[in-house]
Amino acid sequence: MKDLETILGGLYDVAVSLGEIMGNKLNDAIDEMFPLSDEQTKKKGGKK
Repeated sequence: MKDLETILGGLYDVAVSLGEIMGNKLNDAIDEMFPLSDEQTKKKGGKK
């Protein structure tokens, strides 16, 4: 049972990582389509 939990935990971590990567790409695409004002960009993390 412990092994199953370990495997599921690993899969969950991978899924979260993939979700973050996809989310970041999606955010970048949205930013390019709808450029944010400087103020919003700073709040978000000021990448640009």
